[in-house]
Amino acid sequence: MNSTGMAKFETARVALSYRESEITVIIDESLIPEIFMREKKTYEPNKVEIKAAIKSGQDVPGATVETRLNLQIK
Repeated sequence: MNSTGMAKFETARVALSYRESEITVIIDESLIPEIFMREKKTYEPNKVEIKAAIKSGQDVPGATVETRLNLQIK
């Protein structure tokens, strides 16, 4: 078992395992404070800045950070 609680599977040809990742999810873009917006070709939330703020304990209305599991095949 690994840190995700999922078993790792391995043979001579392939290894399957899970890894955790975190993603910033914008629930309601209209609630995102101006400081977390950036201009690309369109005006959009800066997910990197939002994730850093949430992880440091700051409340960012309209956004959250989720942890997901990803299957790795080697």
